[in-house]
Amino acid sequence: MNKILIVGHPQSGYGDVEKILLGCGMQAAEKSRNEGLSAQEIGSILCKAHGHASVDTMRSGGDIQQIEAGPVWNGLALDLLMNNIDQQFWGWSDPQAIALLDYWKLLDPKMAFMLVYDEPQRVLREMGCDEARHCSREMVKQRLESWNAYNGALLAFYLRNQDRCMLVNAQQVRRNTDAYLNQLQPYLGDQVLLSPPSSSKSSFRAIPYRNGSNGSDGMHASAGLVTNAIAVPVLADGFLVEGILSGYPEHMQRYEELQASASIPMENHTEMKPEAVDAWLTQMKRRSESGRAITILTEEKQRIEQKLVELGETEESLKDELASKSRERTELSEENDLLLAQLHQVQEELERYYLENEKNKGLAAEKASVENKRQALEAEKKTLEQRLKEQQTTVEKEHAVQMAKQRALAEEKQSLESKLQAMQQQVQSLEKEVKNSNVQKELTEENELLLAQLHQVQEELERYYLENQKLKQEQKPAYYGAADRLKSELPYQLGAAIIERSRQVWPVLFLPVSLSRIARDYRKQEKQQATDLPPLNKYRDYPEAERVQKHLSYRLGEIWLKHSRTPWGWAAMPFALTKAYREFRTYRTSKDN
Repeated sequence: MNKILIVGHPQSGYGDVEKILLGCGMQAAEKSRNEGLSAQEIGSILCKAHGHASVDTMRSGGDIQQIEAGPVWNGLALDLLMNNIDQQFWGWSDPQAIALLDYWKLLDPKMAFMLVYDEPQRVLREMGCDEARHCSREMVKQRLESWNAYNGALLAFYLRNQDRCMLVNAQQVRRNTDAYLNQLQPYLGDQVLLSPPSSSKSSFRAIPYRNGSNGSDGMHASAGLVTNAIAVPVLADGFLVEGILSGYPEHMQRYEELQASASIPMENHTEMKPEAVDAWLTQMKRRSESGRAITILTEEKQRIEQKLVELGETEESLKDELASKSRERTELSEENDLLLAQLHQVQEELERYYLENEKNKGLAAEKASVENKRQALEAEKKTLEQRLKEQQTTVEKEHAVQMAKQRALAEEKQSLESKLQAMQQQVQSLEKEVKNSNVQKELTEENELLLAQLHQVQEELERYYLENQKLKQEQKPAYYGAADRLKSELPYQLGAAIIERSRQVWPVLFLPVSLSRIARDYRKQEKQQATDLPPLNKYRDYPEAERVQKHLSYRLGEIWLKHSRTPWGWAAMPFALTKAYREFRTYRTSKDN
């Protein structure tokens, strides 16, 4: 047998037995190859699939029934065995496997079973802190009955399969490890167990009781007292546990049955039974240590609470200071944004005045109010329309002159073509005469002269044709004033109004109403004029219009027109205006550099 399954009650100390075997040459079980499940996980799956109760909820022997798993579940266990086939000696522990002993016995004939038990007093001594907080008579009874049912099933399986099982007492195994290994050796055949190292033996000895030192530091002193409260002697507990078990003789009888049948029972040793006086003295000592620990912890708690109060006051003062700094920062940021907007507005005005002064040096200075600006723009528009009409009249005159030139060229072309035909007829007649006369040489010279004249006439015709095409191309009218026309359009007017009204807070609140009125007046005026103007790219000074399109006024006006058409556009408009302002500031910075 090269594999061992260690089974015992959760409070039996089966883990110590497993550690001894691992220190003597046993290898831990590898997980299954395909599913990656450990042996304990496979056992839990089988118990869950067959509705087996948990170990903690067992109350009687009827709760522990051996599971008869069908062949469909054998794949999980076989996968585990196949992944550990290369190990010469391996095993694992699982307290939940009490219901799977027959299953593992039938599945693998080379598996041995290590059944571990301990006295029922350990069930009550090793009660956890959470369980002790909610402990009751019913819980004590349930834990003892669970121990009795579990170890009864363990004893029944051992009596049926003594050839493949060892029933050992965990305390005796820790006391005499060598004797335990000697009795285990026959079950392993050729597999030789190693001697346990001295460190593994000492690791299972009881921790001696040590008094904590009274240092000046409160935290260290409290830690020492808490440690002593946990590691107190078990004299008082033993006295109480013995008193409890005296009311449950059936559990002590089960323990005697285990002792009588065990391969390694607990040997009798001289040990004084706990007396009431000793238990009371131990309890008083524990109460004293607990009182000291509580006093020190209370003082430490008060000190920490005082420190927390001081930290809270410091935090409040820091929060107030941070809030005031934040308000100051917000006010400075708003003031900075307002100054930047005014600065860019002044730069925009200066740039516009400069361009208008360069183009129209004879114009008067721009008036302060918005109404006067609009009137000036209307006057400029009328001037541009008048100039456009004059240019159209000039173009029409030039067109008439070009048409006259074209007619003259056509007449000259017809005359040249008639001359060419006459010359061709003379050439033909001369060729006929040459054939009928003997003056071949003179006719040849005359013929060459006529051919040269013919080529000259063709060159003249080609030159006249090219000049005619050039005149047709020059008939297109020349337009000027693209920048002024762009400034008179709706986007530029809206952007200028936005900048003008952003200087003060009160006009900003009515900005949408003002812009809507400007757009309505512009469209009404546009319908009344109804003039068909050429595209901007037809103007000779179109680069000036492109420069005006980069102004902040034009950009803000375009964004307003774009986002005012939809409800969600109004929500995104402040962000779009801020983005346009930042892009213009970046553009101005790069331009200045």
